[in-house]
Amino acid sequence: MLQRELIRWEEFSLIVLDEVHHCNKLHPYLKLFNSHHHTLIPESRPKILGLTASPAGKSTVSETYQMLQGLLKNLGGAKIAVVEREEEDLKGFESSAEIHAINVPLSSKEIQFRRHLLEYIILCYSRFAQMSSLKNSLTAPCSYLVDAVRYPGDRQVTTSLAERFLKDDEPLADLTGVIIAASCSTKDNTQTFTFLQLHLVKLLLTLPEVGTGANFVEELDKTLSPSDNVKEFEKLGLPCRELHEKVLQFAADGNKDLTMFSKLIEVWVFHGFYFRVKCLNLLQDSRG
Repeated sequence: MLQRELIRWEEFSLIVLDEVHHCNKLHPYLKLFNSHHHTLIPESRPKILGLTASPAGKSTVSETYQMLQGLLKNLGGAKIAVVEREEEDLKGFESSAEIHAINVPLSSKEIQFRRHLLEYIILCYSRFAQMSSLKNSLTAPCSYLVDAVRYPGDRQVTTSLAERFLKDDEPLADLTGVIIAASCSTKDNTQTFTFLQLHLVKLLLTLPEVGTGANFVEELDKTLSPSDNVKEFEKLGLPCRELHEKVLQFAADGNKDLTMFSKLIEVWVFHGFYFRVKCLNLLQDSRG
């Protein structure tokens, strides 16, 4: 929404960032700060509250100190504050508001892109399983992909599985760990096996980000751009070029996806209706 200029960074008075210790290198937090926060004059910047339970992630005190110094610099001269008496200090500010979860569905273009990504992941897995210890595995989550291994490249099988996971991708939740733990079944394809293993893990980690607003397109663009590894994947029959074109098309069509606005309207309408109902109830209670 910031990229589409539907909202502006300076319109916020407070921005809360969880897991703020990730604000370095190419993380989206740092990209937001560099492109939106630091470009404003100090008077126009919103206040930033960064939260983390892992401030000391290095092996030595000096390395941890350097990491924290860099983090504070990335955050624009932030200061560290430690909550020591949370029960006493924070209980009085505990909200008693009712929580109403809103499930905003994916837009039509997000659904279409997620389907393409799932089909590609299934094809990747079928090739990976053929050269790994997972080829004959019938335990979950591999059991959900048995047909993809038995009939590698079969369009009907791939499409059917993609539609199934599009409705419920829970079976894929544990697949990343299984792939990382898999071993190569032949000595001839060890290098290709390792590259495909990492490729598949990256794709599985990207899949949940579709529809969340995360900047996954840039990472997919790098992963699928022409390279020696991609050439090896194409020799295995993987449609890397086709998916790369869909990634670029998805990025180009982002601002044209009108269904994204319908998602916002759905949320706004719900909140507006809920607010009016609560006001009426409060008014009736006060009159009573």
